[in-house]
Amino acid sequence: MKDPFSAFADKLHRFTQANPAGEPAHTYTEDEILQIKVNDADEAFKLTVLDTYKKYRYPYKTLGEKSSDAAAIDSDKRELLAAYNLYKTIQDANVSLGTQYTFIKNDSVVCSLTEKDLYTYGDNFVYLCCWLRYENHVTDFFPTIARDQSGDYRLRFVPAKQFRLDSKSKEIDAIIRLCFYPGESAL
Repeated sequence: MKDPFSAFADKLHRFTQANPAGEPAHTYTEDEILQIKVNDADEAFKLTVLDTYKKYRYPYKTLGEKSSDAAAIDSDKRELLAAYNLYKTIQDANVSLGTQYTFIKNDSVVCSLTEKDLYTYGDNFVYLCCWLRYENHVTDFFPTIARDQSGDYRLRFVPAKQFRLDSKSKEIDAIIRLCFYPGESAL
């Protein structure tokens, strides 16, 4: 066993070898510290977006075959696709069968998605929208959930030319597009 002086000399030698020029350690400015925090928060947000979208893209693979959450997501995906197909069929019928004076005027679809806080109050509806767009190649109409005049939530489809995402949803869409669908164009 080494005496304390020898042990200290060994540590000092290892320390000077690690920093042979005797350069002082880098001290960070407040701006650099703030930038590091911003970068860490951005990275954490990106990882959360990717993890959440994986659940929507592959619910059973990500959450497990017997997961009730996976079954709920799968059901929500099927419901959104059915709502789109219904809306699209009505729009196609208006074009082929309607006239200038006779047409169907309905801008919302009733479905249970509008009764789930996850989609009405939370940010998760954008993940369903991304799934519909990228996995099902739906680019003519985009779904939205909004309150109607009575205060109830309704699922509406907006023509692609008129559709705009809010800034947070746009950021989520960009992360998903760049990581999962790099060849796709932005909304």
